[in-house]
Amino acid sequence: MNTDRISVAMATYNGERFLRDQLDSLYNQTRLPDEVVVSDDCSEDGTVGILEEYHRKYGLKYTVNDTREGVNRNFEKAIRGCTGDYIIISDQDDIWFPDKIEKQVYAIGDYDICCSNCLKGTSLEDSIPSPYNNFNFERLLFCSNVPGHTMLCKQSFIQNENNWFDSIWYDWSLSLHASLGNGIIKLRESLNWHRKHNQEISTQFFPL
Repeated sequence: MNTDRISVAMATYNGERFLRDQLDSLYNQTRLPDEVVVSDDCSEDGTVGILEEYHRKYGLKYTVNDTREGVNRNFEKAIRGCTGDYIIISDQDDIWFPDKIEKQVYAIGDYDICCSNCLKGTSLEDSIPSPYNNFNFERLLFCSNVPGHTMLCKQSFIQNENNWFDSIWYDWSLSLHASLGNGIIKLRESLNWHRKHNQEISTQFFPL
């Protein structure tokens, strides 16, 4: 039996619309996380109240930034707050399928990162698989194709990552560094539904 501790790192900002669905999917995994660590970036809606509700119910850990940090630094803060042997990264508005944690922990082996396919769309019924395949450094230099919401990372790898680039997405930085280290392994199965909606943070920079 695997006794390694599993942390979930989540960054939130004005996420009350979808947050409960995602948190419920985290706490209904076949392999439950040992901790869920959330960094909130000064939400102006009911997000913090929901985090407090799940703190009281499940022991979720959360902090609220004093000032807006932005996506990269907010995710970094959540990830740095994790204490598990493995850190699995979570968006605030996805839904995880029940065996996501179990399958990724089993598959990671000696790699730095285990990622997976996901379903991407405005509704689960209309979503289609979104494949990401090529993980060599040269390819990753020009195309970020390992989205953070599919990542499970080793704590030992994260501890060695001191360069969080403001000019590129945090997950792009992690995948580049992993490609130069112990590499990335991918599960071809879709393990989460990545919702597409008009409040999604990334659409402000890369419209889809």
